[in-house]
Amino acid sequence: MNFIKLSFHISILCSVLFSLTFFISVINLALTDNKVAKLPLTNYYFAKIETGENDFDVFRTYMENKGWNLKDIEGNRHLFEKNGDQMEVINSQIKTLIIDGNINFRYLTRSS
Repeated sequence: MNFIKLSFHISILCSVLFSLTFFISVINLALTDNKVAKLPLTNYYFAKIETGENDFDVFRTYMENKGWNLKDIEGNRHLFEKNGDQMEVINSQIKTLIIDGNINFRYLTRSS
């Protein structure tokens, strides 16, 4: 019985911690001029775009400002390079969270 209680408490704690990390990224985008925020502990990025902007173009600018250069594009796969290191980003790893200053509820309510 104690094991079940402990497992339950650990599950709740993990859920709360994940929720906090998610909301820290959302708040970072909503309250700052930042256009991209990385979701901690994952390989996903959130983007904030304005009318006429493309989420990946905003992300590419973010990466270039961090010293990464776009080396290759193959479909949805984008290969960045910096000091001999390579990072592969697939377009599905970039989620548009804020559009024209408003939360993208279509993304938040999508089931996948």
